[in-house]
Amino acid sequence: MLQFVFRRTLWIIPVLITISLITFVMMKSTPGGPFDVTSSGRDMPKETQELLMRRYHLDEPDWKQYLIYIGAWPTGNDAAGAPIFKGVLQGDLGPSYQYKGRGVTDIIFAPPSVGGSLWESRFGRTATLGIFGFVFGVALGLPLGILAAVRHNTWLDYVSLFVSTLFVSTPGFCARYFPHDHLRSVVEVAADRGAHVEYVATVAAPVFLSWCRPVGIHRTPHPRDDA
Repeated sequence: MLQFVFRRTLWIIPVLITISLITFVMMKSTPGGPFDVTSSGRDMPKETQELLMRRYHLDEPDWKQYLIYIGAWPTGNDAAGAPIFKGVLQGDLGPSYQYKGRGVTDIIFAPPSVGGSLWESRFGRTATLGIFGFVFGVALGLPLGILAAVRHNTWLDYVSLFVSTLFVSTPGFCARYFPHDHLRSVVEVAADRGAHVEYVATVAAPVFLSWCRPVGIHRTPHPRDDA
């Protein structure tokens, strides 16, 4: 069991590398660049574009840009001559093009107010929804899956299969139109922030449905099926 978990955990590394490569290639393949126009929509001078491209190492070869992006290639040297690495591996996601003077890492993890907790940040809100959805999916999917296996080819098996198919087939955005009154009450108690209740209640339902998919009900082969 531990070896299985260990192997599955190791698979995260190539998956993340593949996702980063695909994201990098897609961004490089899109026409235009990040400094083609100013924030007001005007064309940026050519000299300014070249200066910004050099500053953010966008004039380097693509393979070097990728290594800089993930933090495996130095971007410079400090006062002592030691190489400086700034990338994803170091927790630096670069500057934000929308919020001037702020980094992407700060935008994701910083709470909205000074002294606030991490759970109030964008990452914290997303993690709360993910955890809430995971618990809901396990609480619903696991018992129904066990019942479907124990009561094979009975009405419980058919009902669980129907519920599973319904959850798998329903797009997440459709949950926006489900009744949210009871969900809103639960989230309001959990979040204890009235200003975010409507947003959390609206987003939580699709998260619940999406988590019910991987955890949900799978028909377990029964010995009698092979007879």
